Amino acid sequence: MFRIQTHERTVDELLNAFPTLHLYSGKPTTRIRQMHPAPPLNQSANPERQPLPEGTLLFWEQLPPANPWRIWLQHQTQPLILILPHPIPQEYINAIQQAPTTHTLIGSQQPIRILLPDLLNFFFSEEPVRKGISPLAWISPKAHVHPSATIGPFCVIEEGARIAAGVQLVAQIYVGPDVHIGEHTIIFPHVTIYSGVRIGRNCRIHAGCVLGADGFGYLPHNHTLRKIPQRGTVIIEDDVELGAGTMIDRATFHETRIGQGTKIDNLVQVGHNTTIGNHTVIAGQTGIAGSVHIGNYCQIGGQVGIADHVFIGDHVRIGAQAGVNRSLPQPGTYLGAPVLPYRDAVLMLTLMRRLPDLFRQLRTLQAEINTLKKQLAKTQKKP
Repeated sequence: MFRIQTHERTVDELLNAFPTLHLYSGKPTTRIRQMHPAPPLNQSANPERQPLPEGTLLFWEQLPPANPWRIWLQHQTQPLILILPHPIPQEYINAIQQAPTTHTLIGSQQPIRILLPDLLNFFFSEEPVRKGISPLAWISPKAHVHPSATIGPFCVIEEGARIAAGVQLVAQIYVGPDVHIGEHTIIFPHVTIYSGVRIGRNCRIHAGCVLGADGFGYLPHNHTLRKIPQRGTVIIEDDVELGAGTMIDRATFHETRIGQGTKIDNLVQVGHNTTIGNHTVIAGQTGIAGSVHIGNYCQIGGQVGIADHVFIGDHVRIGAQAGVNRSLPQPGTYLGAPVLPYRDAVLMLTLMRRLPDLFRQLRTLQAEINTLKKQLAKTQKKP
């Protein structure tokens, strides 16, 4: 497993590491002791007045409103390090100068969301708690484990498996026969990897994943369900991350494939024979049936259901809880169950909200029509 280590840095070290940051005011020798989410400063809410500890680093993706910013600063009695988008308007600099203590003000030329991964790695690091092969692991004499790999306690590595350089199997992981795991991949506890699965380089497989279990294939026969043998495999390409509890089923006779750089959240089911392209993002609790094709650079929200044999093209975005029962070959945004193009789905939701009013209007009109019919009938009966 890993221990998260926090590293104190100075402002000067931060500026040297990130050339797109510019010092507006403050001392380069100021020490940065922790990071903290920026408080929500807006015109409609009172800004958070709780003073933060000395040496706290905060950053804003967008300039906060000037007046809440000024009020919030008046309640910060300890020196802070504050990052705003560059260039910083003069009124924000003036508010810093009028604050009750000396804060460090930094402007960022890059959006903070772009800097954030590198900032986190700058202030925090993952340190392995152990290295080498635990005496409590079992490794087949016919398996190949690189000397630089880490194999934690109660791992089982079957014959024919190949564990490449820098791989870390944390603890209690089953690696089946003929499994290949590429360089510097990290696999967390309680992961099960069935026979013949291929995992690329620099992957992260989180706790509880199952890779290569049988696909869900049965044939109705004589009032029973006959199992269709699943003889294919699973291929996980380089730089893939799989969230905790994700399941990827083996193909019937070829492969289930997860493309390079794809990121899959917790508790996602990927059915047999499915292909997911490169650099696609899939949020938690999504269920993908068998023989689905998902293209490159797609974004799929949480709790989406995708029916079998559906084709989804490149650059497709699917909103949360959508039901995809047909192919979506064209790039675009889709919502709803059954899924519709974004504009159609929004129109449908708008009309659905109006249904109660429309129904009441319809009943009123019907009552008026009935009254008119009765009056007309009386008129026709007169001599």
